[in-house]
Amino acid sequence: MKINIHEMIKRPLKYVVIAAMYKDEWLMVKHRDRTTYEIPGGHIETGETPLQAAERELYEETGALSFELIAVGDYSVERDDACNYGRLFYAKIDEMGPLPESEIIDVKTIQPEFKWTYEKIQPILLQYVKNHLAIREIELRDDQELYDLFHHLDQETKFMMYEKNERQTTVEQVRHRIEMIQKTGVMYVVDDNELGGFIMMNRGSCNRIRHVGYIVIGMKMSLAGQKFGTLLFNRIFNYAKLNHLHRLELTVMTHNLSGVSLYKKMGFQIEGIKKDAMLIDGEYIDEYHMSKLIEVESE
Repeated sequence: MKINIHEMIKRPLKYVVIAAMYKDEWLMVKHRDRTTYEIPGGHIETGETPLQAAERELYEETGALSFELIAVGDYSVERDDACNYGRLFYAKIDEMGPLPESEIIDVKTIQPEFKWTYEKIQPILLQYVKNHLAIREIELRDDQELYDLFHHLDQETKFMMYEKNERQTTVEQVRHRIEMIQKTGVMYVVDDNELGGFIMMNRGSCNRIRHVGYIVIGMKMSLAGQKFGTLLFNRIFNYAKLNHLHRLELTVMTHNLSGVSLYKKMGFQIEGIKKDAMLIDGEYIDEYHMSKLIEVESE
């Protein structure tokens, strides 16, 4: 069995799963025919949007009356040569009412002794949501941590622009960079007690390229395999749609196989090769120029 998280696009979706939090505690529900607990969710009914299905399931299975729902991404469950897709949501519940009459007979906060109904699936989905919540927009107060992150990445990987100890920027210059990106685009960071990764997008400054966003992403190796790359791109895509950007661009060294794989997964296509674009350890390195066109949501 393989579980994965994806960009939210038009695709056949069968389910919604809602990781719901109330008073800073995660909720689980118990079906009347089971002894196990599970995260709220269910089938998308005919004629429903994923959001409508999530709203209905959350109320029916928890009694939630007032809440905020945020789509985290599309997830897939692949097994026995079959692959089903659903949409994963995060819910912050403000008010709970009586539990409606349904197949759900109990709602509790997660306890270590609980047995999961879908123990190979839902714990992974819950972790995706927790990782989603670790992502936020950059703030001016992050200047020192962002400075440290840049220098850490310079030391850890050869896939970024700067060589070890080459970067000469100061904390004050990093702060100015944050101020500029807040005016010309957006930057999201992974804040897991300390900054562990970022994705930054600058918007074209002239009218003829205002629909274009230029992306740079960097991540500590310690966060590899936790789907933060996918989750960061989902934040960027949502920002792009809300702000009417149509074309997104990035470059990547051709031998950065994990980077190329991620970008292709997120819908980027190779448009061309920049020959001898970088000089690393005395060798010229090619770069792919990649782009993605997205639908701009109407107002």
